[in-house]
Amino acid sequence: MKLTFIKQIFGESLFTESELILLAESFRSETLLKNEFLLKEGAICKNIYILASGTAYQYEIDTNNEEQIINLYSKHHWIIDYQSFTTQRPSSSYIKIREKSIVYAIHMDQIHNLISQSQRFFQLGTFFLKPSFRSMLLRKEISVLERYKELLKIHPEFMQEFPQKVIASYLNSTPETLSRIRNKISKEW
Repeated sequence: MKLTFIKQIFGESLFTESELILLAESFRSETLLKNEFLLKEGAICKNIYILASGTAYQYEIDTNNEEQIINLYSKHHWIIDYQSFTTQRPSSSYIKIREKSIVYAIHMDQIHNLISQSQRFFQLGTFFLKPSFRSMLLRKEISVLERYKELLKIHPEFMQEFPQKVIASYLNSTPETLSRIRNKISKEW
């Protein structure tokens, strides 16, 4: 089952069958319950996760002691604190499971071990170290309405998987503003 999942994620063109088997053997499966943490502020990110089922989110605590959502994750998404993982410095964020989930995890040492066996595993970086959708969105000088439309286009599944309050925080907005935007869009369609 793990090998089948790994083949779904990576495809069968990047790695040979034997490399895919090595890769699958390097991941461990974990079942996590709602509100469990994959990472807490101050800890160093040493694992990369693939979400097999369920949802999760990454957040920081803002100056008002509120959660500011910085990443949303659903099925087949990579979960990683890029900054902490690549620098091996303490994280400034939390990664929390939103509902019962199954993840596949690979530790940094396992990645190094894979690379020592085959240089082709350097290609893993293209999967793990992509900038988040949100960081790309917020770099653009666009309105919340445009960010919401972009999110609808790229990740329509988020609308079913996450509450409006979470999506609003992710878009750097308020639930009230997001509600007005959703009403406006529904009238246009």
